[in-house]
Order: sequence, then C-alpha cells, then structure tokens
Amino acid sequence: MNCPRSTSLLIVSLVLILGGGSMDVRGNSQTNSDEEVLKQLERDSLDATVRHDVNAYGAVMADDFIGHWADGSTTTKREEMEMLRTGKENYDENRIIDMSVRIFGTTAIASGRSTETSMIEGKRATGIYNFTDVFLKRNGRWQIVATQTARPIPYGAKCSV
Repeated sequence: MNCPRSTSLLIVSLVLILGGGSMDVRGNSQTNSDEEVLKQLERDSLDATVRHDVNAYGAVMADDFIGHWADGSTTTKREEMEMLRTGKENYDENRIIDMSVRIFGTTAIASGRSTETSMIEGKRATGIYNFTDVFLKRNGRWQIVATQTARPIPYGAKCSV
C-alpha cells in the first residue's frame, strides 16, 4: 500500500490510540522501563515501611519531600523517617491494590489504591487509601517529591470538617 506520509502517521496514531499503546517520540523504550522502575519504587517503599527499613524508605523520597496525609497532617522526609525509626509509625502490612503511572519527561505521577494495617502515633490507621505520588527524575534517579493520601468516602456519606 502506498500512503502519503501524513496518512501513514494518522494510521500509526490510530493504531496506538485504539490499541492502548504509547509511542515514545525519541524512538526508544525509555518510557516503558521508567514505568516499571516507578512501580517497583512504589512497592519497595511500602515494603520498607513493613520491615522498618528507614534507609530504604528514605532512599525513595527526595530530600525536599512533602506528604499530605489522609488524617490532615503534613510531614517532611525527615519527619517521616523519624516516625518510622522511633516506631511512631508501625506497619504490619502495606501494599498496593492497584496503580497507574503516567510519565511526562522527568516528572511522573503514580496513583492508585493501597491497603495497610498500621498504627500511627498510637492511633489505628488500618484501611484502604487512595494515593497520588509525584516523582521527579534528578541525576538519572526517580524520587518522590510529594504524596497525598485520602480515604475513599462513599457518595452521600456525611462528612465533617
């Protein structure tokens, strides 16, 4: 079949869109490998909390990390690591239920749901959480710069502020 260049690009674009694929305009598989790296970093950070491995947990977070949590609190990397080190944050289970990753150059967003069995500052925090993590790739290394978690609230539920 002899197609003009614009028709060929249109066909390739439609195949990618309808097939759910993505095309890296640089012509390599960097996006796919970065996606797998980011998913593994997410799993590794949660596993580190269960093992009380402060160093592994901290390695995934950028020094300028900020977390906004479902209980309304905000913490820095230093505060998160200290809470895990002292046992103020204690996890028996912490795992991802589902997750998607979107990459925009050297910025990526991982979002999904996780489940944990935990005590945080003496309060039971066990449950399912929605999460959004923002990653930046600095010096060839992905790190989380911001996290936000929320508890899913059913439609029609009464909420207090």
